[in-house]
Amino acid sequence: MRWVVTTACFASLLSLSLAARAAPESPPDVGIARSQRAFAEAHALYGAGRYREAMARYEEAYQLLTAATVEARARIDRLAGEALQREALGATFIRVKQEYGDFKERYGLILDEQWIALASEITVDGPDYVARIDDLLDGLRDAMAHERAEAARHLSARVPVFQ
Repeated sequence: MRWVVTTACFASLLSLSLAARAAPESPPDVGIARSQRAFAEAHALYGAGRYREAMARYEEAYQLLTAATVEARARIDRLAGEALQREALGATFIRVKQEYGDFKERYGLILDEQWIALASEITVDGPDYVARIDDLLDGLRDAMAHERAEAARHLSARVPVFQ
């Protein structure tokens, strides 16, 4: 039962909402708000018959809106990339968790310290989260492979070969 609860906790931590992530340095909303104000000012200038000033302000508003749109698109692309990386990491974690469960049944708790370290790191988000957790998962897989090879080597050394 403890294993199921722990797995559910890990899965929920890995699938944290990207909307809850830190706000960007310069939100696109600020640029859009500036462009809206510039459009309103340009419209007021046009209504007052100050056509040259209105055209210059319309141009400025358009440039602000274009910059905000480009920034928003870049942020969307970045967040989508992070979401895909986290989804792949979640799938990798599930595979390694299953591998470790099988390993633990056969070889015992010899890598439990490494598993606990991985479980602790999963709870700490940060800019290098995906790379850090991926490295820990790879390390655990390598350690399991090493222990399996060592066990096989010791087993083959004890079995006499008859010719």
